[in-house]
Amino acid sequence: MKKSLIALLMTRSLLMLMLLGMVKSTKAQTLNEGELKQLEGYYQFRANKESYLQISVVGKQLKLTQLWDSKTLLFNQQQGLNFTASDNPTFTLMFTKDSLQNINTVVVFGNDVWDKRPDYQPLPEITLSAQEQAIVKRALQDKMQAYVAAVSVAQPNLLAKFVKDQLPEKLQETNPIPHIYKSTGGVTLYKEIVFQPGKRRAVYLLKGKVLNNFFELSLALDAQNKIKEMEVYEVRVPEYPVQKFKDQATLVASLRATAEALSRTDIFSGTILLAKNDQILFTYACGDAIKAKGTKNNINTLFNIGSMNKMFTATAIMQLVDKGSIKLDDPISKYMDTTWLPQAILDKVTIHHLLSHSSGLGDFFREAYDKLLYRKINQLKDFKPYIKERQLAFEPGTDWAYSNAGMIWLGLVIEKVSGQDYFEYVKQYIYKPSGMKYTDRYDLAIPPANIAIGYIPQADGTYKDNTSGSGNRGSSAGGGYSTVADLYQFALALFNNKLVSESSKKLLFTDYMNKGYGYGFQLRTTALGKVVGHSGGAPGINAVSFSTLDQGYHIVVLSNYDRAAQRVGDYILQLIQ
Repeated sequence: MKKSLIALLMTRSLLMLMLLGMVKSTKAQTLNEGELKQLEGYYQFRANKESYLQISVVGKQLKLTQLWDSKTLLFNQQQGLNFTASDNPTFTLMFTKDSLQNINTVVVFGNDVWDKRPDYQPLPEITLSAQEQAIVKRALQDKMQAYVAAVSVAQPNLLAKFVKDQLPEKLQETNPIPHIYKSTGGVTLYKEIVFQPGKRRAVYLLKGKVLNNFFELSLALDAQNKIKEMEVYEVRVPEYPVQKFKDQATLVASLRATAEALSRTDIFSGTILLAKNDQILFTYACGDAIKAKGTKNNINTLFNIGSMNKMFTATAIMQLVDKGSIKLDDPISKYMDTTWLPQAILDKVTIHHLLSHSSGLGDFFREAYDKLLYRKINQLKDFKPYIKERQLAFEPGTDWAYSNAGMIWLGLVIEKVSGQDYFEYVKQYIYKPSGMKYTDRYDLAIPPANIAIGYIPQADGTYKDNTSGSGNRGSSAGGGYSTVADLYQFALALFNNKLVSESSKKLLFTDYMNKGYGYGFQLRTTALGKVVGHSGGAPGINAVSFSTLDQGYHIVVLSNYDRAAQRVGDYILQLIQ
């Protein structure tokens, strides 16, 4: 499936940090002009042989051009053959060499592999008369309008009919077209952003009716003006005008109207909280906690918060730093033996590396872990077979790769130093002093009454619950349950220095690797200044917590629908600007 790399860059800001893979770094060096020229050429997407990129050199930068829509982006060198986009460090290019030291691939976003194709020659554009161009433009607009009509109502059969009538069978099989109503409540055309008459191609920007979120629709036609290529992908549009409100009451009224529209269109199921400092401005709950029983969500419903537990783990580590029990430059060999990792790795990796995801350690979400039976893991030590590594992906401190395993290691360090079970420690020193009444890991074989099951929207408009997963209980890396009020209480306690010292709090919110990540907290810069928090996601669940350092706003959104909380959280963050 062809994807817009630049679209992915714009839409994933925080969430992309959760998905970056790991590629071994090269030694730091500055490439000269001749070495940069070796990177030039055409690259074919290994997962879709019809997709090509062109890499060219512009001064000391690289320019990436997507050949399917002519979009471009500039990259700066970081280390050796590693580059990052000039306006977003989470968009990475990592070039590799073959055994003859020739450039043979570029890895995008840490996991998408593109192979260099020296023999590739792009097809020249066909020259069309003005009349022919007008015909192509009209045909493209007709296809766009037909798609917009099909996804602007909650009737999946209309999109199915559009796909059957408009797309060739091969494209139907290889490139599923999303029904974005569940993400938008319907869309309208915002503007045409690309028209290439010689390629019979256009790209349109579509705006969601409820959340003002954006999707790009890319269309290409054959000589008979029938669709031969079609892509739909979500994007972020920085230039979209931010709505201004005369006062706080008007802002809250607007947010309430949006929340009601989210409920009415079934775009969102979950809970929302907006506060400023110690004043809660708005709360809302909608949707079903358990659809089969008709149990509704309420403001105290417990949701799986995914990776948001990392904030608690990092805060707990900094508490032990404040007490002098841990030093950030301590190697983990001080706390673990070689039954866990080889001595060479234990001696290299420090607490700082684990906190900042710069350790080079990997993940535990692999085939063996995914096959675990329900309740197989009850304690952090049960992760031992799944977090062992024989070698590092890169030298600690030289690169960045999101590591769930690293957060398990930190939980184990907390147990070693405190003498307590990790879960008991965070209950006593994080949840209780913060006033978090309900946050915990729960045994879903005996679930509490007020808990939400996750749901995954299906193409036919129905939902599939996520109870067929492994069901393992939460860990120091994520998977616990909480409420919007509890997460707000945690943010207040942290901001008011009830949990760690001011100096430790600053360390939590420092971007050490220029990746939008501190110690267990995701970071972003907005018109309101620095925003800190974390997101969490898995099939059927999504959660976000945003706090603005300067203005004291706190946004918490929890959902038992895929991606729903991220979109709503981003919308509210835009609203308060």
